[in-house]
Amino acid sequence: MIGKVVRTIWVFRSEGVHPAWVDRHTLPIVAFESFLEFCDGALVRVSPCEVDMGPDSYPALGLELLPCTVEALHFLSHSGRRIDATELEEVGPFAPFAVAGFHASDPLEQGVTTQFSLDTEGGHRVTFRHIFPPLTLGIQVE
Repeated sequence: MIGKVVRTIWVFRSEGVHPAWVDRHTLPIVAFESFLEFCDGALVRVSPCEVDMGPDSYPALGLELLPCTVEALHFLSHSGRRIDATELEEVGPFAPFAVAGFHASDPLEQGVTTQFSLDTEGGHRVTFRHIFPPLTLGIQVE
């Protein structure tokens, strides 16, 4: 990922976090999924997921990166309405950007990767974190 150039970041935004779930791990932008669109045409989905921790434990809140196609930027709602991902406007002032650093971590202390951070050559950081069940992505742009 380091050295690749992100053209833009796409998201399916959520309406926010219920106050019962807000804690020190909650990030300001809430989404269902996010997508990194690279200048070379590659598209990578950033998705919250559950990770099986064995028969005696609840699943952990994980985060995964998966290659995908442009079709992932659209889906049909239960009512049949087409919903399109939107550009993450908060990265607009510095996009496109080259990835200077990539960090995977576990701030939720669940024993799996729950957070990815991208550092740009321009000194910005974009953080993606699985913030709470069920499968909700938090994003912070610094």
